[in-house]
Amino acid sequence: MSVTSSELETTKKFALHCGKGLKHACDFERVQLTVETEPPNLSLYKFKGVVHYTSYASESDTVGQEASEPVSQDNMLLRGTMLRNTKWALCIVVATGTDTKIVMNSGVTPTKKSRISSQLNLSILFNFGILFILCFISGLINGLFYHKKHNSFKAFEYKPYAGWSSAANGIVSFFAALILYQTLVPISFYVSIEIIRTVQAFFIFADAKMYYKKLDFSCTPKSWNISDDLGQIEYIFSDKTGTLTQNVMEFKKCTIAGKQYGITYTEAQQGMDKRNGINVVAKAEEMKHKIDTERLQMNDQLTPLNNDQYREGKLTFISNEYVSDTVNGHDPRRKAINEEFMKALALCHTVITETDHHGFLQFKAESPDEAALVQVARDVGIVFRERTSKGQLITMYDPEKPLLYETLDLIPFNSTRKRMSIIFKTPEGKIVLYCKGADNIIYERLDKHSDEQLLSQTAIHLGEFAQEGLRTLCIAYKEIDPVFFDDWHARYRKAMASVSDDRDAELDSIGEEIETGLTLIGGTAIEDKLQDGVPQSISLLRKAGIKLWVLTGDKVETAINIGFSCNLLDNSMELLVIQNSQDDDADENASAKDLVEKFLSEKFGMSGSPKEIEHAKGDHSVPTSDTAIIVDGFSLTTIFKDHDLTMKFLLLCKQCKSVLCCRVTPAQKADIVKMVKNTLNVMTLAIGDGANDVSMIQCANVGVGIAGEEGRQAVMSSDYAIGQFRYLTRLLLVHGKWDYKRLAEMVPCFFYKNVNFVMVLFFYGIFCNFDGTYMYEFTYLMCYNLFFTSVPIIIMAILDQDVSDVVSLAVPQLYRTGVLGTEWSQYKFFYYMLDDSGSVSMPPTFPSLPLICTS
Repeated sequence: MSVTSSELETTKKFALHCGKGLKHACDFERVQLTVETEPPNLSLYKFKGVVHYTSYASESDTVGQEASEPVSQDNMLLRGTMLRNTKWALCIVVATGTDTKIVMNSGVTPTKKSRISSQLNLSILFNFGILFILCFISGLINGLFYHKKHNSFKAFEYKPYAGWSSAANGIVSFFAALILYQTLVPISFYVSIEIIRTVQAFFIFADAKMYYKKLDFSCTPKSWNISDDLGQIEYIFSDKTGTLTQNVMEFKKCTIAGKQYGITYTEAQQGMDKRNGINVVAKAEEMKHKIDTERLQMNDQLTPLNNDQYREGKLTFISNEYVSDTVNGHDPRRKAINEEFMKALALCHTVITETDHHGFLQFKAESPDEAALVQVARDVGIVFRERTSKGQLITMYDPEKPLLYETLDLIPFNSTRKRMSIIFKTPEGKIVLYCKGADNIIYERLDKHSDEQLLSQTAIHLGEFAQEGLRTLCIAYKEIDPVFFDDWHARYRKAMASVSDDRDAELDSIGEEIETGLTLIGGTAIEDKLQDGVPQSISLLRKAGIKLWVLTGDKVETAINIGFSCNLLDNSMELLVIQNSQDDDADENASAKDLVEKFLSEKFGMSGSPKEIEHAKGDHSVPTSDTAIIVDGFSLTTIFKDHDLTMKFLLLCKQCKSVLCCRVTPAQKADIVKMVKNTLNVMTLAIGDGANDVSMIQCANVGVGIAGEEGRQAVMSSDYAIGQFRYLTRLLLVHGKWDYKRLAEMVPCFFYKNVNFVMVLFFYGIFCNFDGTYMYEFTYLMCYNLFFTSVPIIIMAILDQDVSDVVSLAVPQLYRTGVLGTEWSQYKFFYYMLDDSGSVSMPPTFPSLPLICTS
């Protein structure tokens, strides 16, 4: 059974053996079993439990005997999963409500508040202070008025509400003034802001220029109260795979037994050529012509093959030489090893197949990489047909002759092992293990008597692939002695059935025993292309004064080449690389510290002193030095252990135009965002597309999720969701700038008109001893606060544009006002208040509103 999770990840699940014979829900009525599980925990990828049940040997057995069966993650269906190649499944619920893993992992969603809203707290407190002073003055003067003796007003005053006590009348006058001047701290202000932000969110959602037709996806605001923060972003932290790239993997090259196959001109290769001063446009045209010619020649040789799944339009691996060597070659050894390589790709996976309405197979895999490997084998004639209960069916150049490879065991991939292995019994009766994984992991497990020249040549090819921005894997195999396998298989199955705490460690240890003495077949190279418009978007963001940091899990070499292809790096930049691969912790720390201090001193003449760090906090200028920092996760681990070293590292990064963090974990991504956000007190934005980006999306002031190939986990956790990275420029430079400028002008104007109203009443109180008399007729009072003043300000805050969207994108430097915060500050607020108070105290130069004096 296969399922698809909420991350669109296809995984295999297995039914428990004790459930054999249960076909209907009513069958559970006669089942006697107990499920014992571990306590509820956060781990989504581990589960330990055991089912205790009564096992019956036959239908005549009425007594039975007690038995148990372990339950692992492979037997669990988490909430949100969908069945793919199974119509239905009978399940037992083991956790509900807050005990489910998805709820426990959801955590507390952080509450985000815009910068202007936070700064308004001081403005509101200031107005409260002014309100208290005005009310106190009113109460004091009114109380003193009643304290006077022998005045004629007593002859006209029938009876004050508080009697003739001056103190009591002063208190009453205080509260009367509080009611009279209450608009100085307007409740309607917050209502107006919510109306404005709601309409602004609708404008963002309705912008057709941010609509992604492929996914039928518009830019979706999920947090409506931080739209003005979009106009103040200074730092952007971006994932690479699926965010800058498409996360649509295409098999481009391979190396088999020391020979390289495939021709392509990747975007990373273009970036490397651009770095070396080569005319990229001319070379791209040349390579396109060469690839098209090669494709035609390859197609001419593949078409005669009896391959009902071959589609020329889906061909990504272009190598006429491979087809010549394999299909029409005269070297039997080369033909055999090439076929063995493609056979390994067609067998060593957990892919499931579905047939579309045209009769073509669709491969559903746990990752796009795995599907790409199976697809290339299909294109050259070795087709994975289906997965059965016994094993996997493939065909080689003839769809009428399926070959069954019986699956004996599977050692799954995980982040610690970085490899997967499957053991098959071939149609010839041999037992063969196929293994694929990271190059360093596979090389450690190769046979000691392997051909050194072959290993060296393959390593060189893999290095070249990485420099071209391609993702690499090594493929190896091993023939296993049946006697050894039987012994190993018994121990592995026993460990699988164990319910002890060290079960996983025991499985890894036993798995290691059989994954040794491997024979290297070759390596693969897969390209993940850039999204459309990424280089132009990064260029615009940089011109706007926004600093972009890329946080990726890729190798340093791959990340650098992608950086050149997407305009994050250029030829004029000096690359400052902080990379460690040592095992000794002391050496690691010394190396990272020495490199950071060396670059600070030699390149920028700094020592990392507290004074320099404090100065950097107030500096929002764009870095002028042509330098870029490239740091790996290994070094970041040691840097974050030392606070002083962390501050020096941040100071170093602040001097560089670009920052690339490679091989980083999700936790490190969040730590980097916190470091910049909390230390520099700047506005940050994090953008990603996968579950591993959720932590940094939630840590940043604004989180943006991309709806892509890795599912919608990032979208669900974000403040804004978009379909492609290129839409981020319009979201920030157009809508962000407009919303920030609108709100920055609306806030002081709203207080201005209220202070104007209140101060007129206050000065009018001088002529009536602050007895709480309204200057205006009440109808005019309501119309003033609603139609005459509030509505125009709201309309301005919704529709006002300093410049058009075309000009905003053509002149991205206009965005700098938001980065520097020049449109809104407390000084502007106080200036408006002071100006308003002064203007009210001046003689009027326009007709006054009708007034009715009741004193």
